Amino acid sequence: MFNELMRLSVPDCSCLFLARKLDAVLLTGDAALRRVAEQEAIEVHGILWVLDELAAMGRLTKAEAPDKLEALMSFNQRLPQKECRKRLKAWRRTG
Repeated sequence: MFNELMRLSVPDCSCLFLARKLDAVLLTGDAALRRVAEQEAIEVHGILWVLDELAAMGRLTKAEAPDKLEALMSFNQRLPQKECRKRLKAWRRTG
């Protein structure tokens, strides 16, 4: 784990520290930070989880969700494409 920690930036370490201290969920798309958080038993999620939660809570309708995800995909090429397509298909089917 030491090698993973060495790859983290100061802001990443700060987020990790605060998540641990506050017993908070860590939101990140950074793979190295995610691995360290998981090793530290810190709950960690990414932007797709946030969209899932917003849709589940009704804050984002099933009709709005695909549009929002497509907008996000248009400028964030690092999103997991397979997971994005799965959500788009499901939301369009139920929206």
